Amino acid sequence: MRKTLKRLRYQAEFFAPAFGRQNAHAFVKQLETLQDVFGYLNDVNMAPRLYALAGAATEPARAAGYIVGRHEAEARHVWAAAKPAWKSLKRTEEFW
Repeated sequence: MRKTLKRLRYQAEFFAPAFGRQNAHAFVKQLETLQDVFGYLNDVNMAPRLYALAGAATEPARAAGYIVGRHEAEARHVWAAAKPAWKSLKRTEEFW
């Protein structure tokens, strides 16, 4: 989803001048919001893999474990924001 949103955003930014940047701004802004949500969720999903590479007995690994846990908790709140962001994108007028 993250990569698809990224491609759509880049395409919208590319074609925006043909349709008027003002009309495209709101649509691109909504795509950016969703891209941020899915990007963060992807980062949180990948973090434990990086933690595993550090080795469990090291001080950096303990710190990384704390950070991973904190971001996993935050991800629940970010995921909850995805639904309203998606609905907002659906309500945003297409610029083309």
